[in-house]
Parts: sequence; structure tokens; C-alpha cells
Amino acid sequence: MRDVAGPLRMFVVPGASLLTLQQNAGNVCVWCPATLQPGRSIPLGGSGNWLPHACRRCYAAQTLALATYVDWHDHVSDCAACDTGPCDTDRALGQQHIRAQERAGKPTPRCGDCPSTPDPGALRPHLSIGLSSVLFRYVHVTPCPGTEPSH
Repeated sequence: MRDVAGPLRMFVVPGASLLTLQQNAGNVCVWCPATLQPGRSIPLGGSGNWLPHACRRCYAAQTLALATYVDWHDHVSDCAACDTGPCDTDRALGQQHIRAQERAGKPTPRCGDCPSTPDPGALRPHLSIGLSSVLFRYVHVTPCPGTEPSH
């Protein structure tokens, strides 16, 4: 599995304003209510009053969810067959990612461009640059339902 510790810390760890005082202090996991014992948790960076930590279970689940997203995204970006529709590898990587998302307690992927809730197999990963960070999004493999093809 690829190393995604840096991107995990930069883009997945909740910011200080989203955490409780105990989470900001590193006494409680940022992803679950587990109380953390000194030396038995994973430091997630930070400074000052923001010193987030994670329990080992949540860290492993969040790392796997991000790593499977990046692996899937990289495949779709480089695969000539995926230009015309999902290939077998695309489908397998997508399913691995969806299972990892579920284990990490994240919602089922949805298209970031429309309000529909498609079968996750109808989506693919799409990285976007937001105002303050990278956005790990999903888009339909084909045009979003209800959109007209552009001429």
C-alpha cells in the first residue's frame, strides 16, 4: 500500500474548529470517541493547542480509504481503456475503495456535480483544487443524469 501519511495529515484530519478541546489536545481520537493513552496513539501533526492524534484502528481505516482512492484515481488517469468506460481494474479498485470508505465510517460516494445518488460503480474519482485544499471528489463515468450533451 502506498504511503499517504502526508496527504492524510494535510487533507483528511479535521481542523481545530471541528474538534473538541480533548481532541485538539490529543487526548481523544479525531475520528472516534476513544480516549487515547500516551504513547499508544498516532500523532497527526499540529502545533500550539492543535495536537490531533488518532487511535490505531481509525488511523489504519482512514489511511486505507485515502490510499485506495489515490490508487483508483491514478489508474483511471493512466488507463486508456477507462477513457471509454470502466475496465475490470477500474471496477475492482472502485469496489476496494468503497469497502475502505465503509470501514472508515465515511458516507457512500456521491457525484460531486449533481444531486443524484448513483450506484457507486457509476462513479470515478476526481481530484479538484478547492480554495484551501485538495478535494477528493467523485463524478459520473458518463454525463450526469438530466444533463444535456454539449454541442
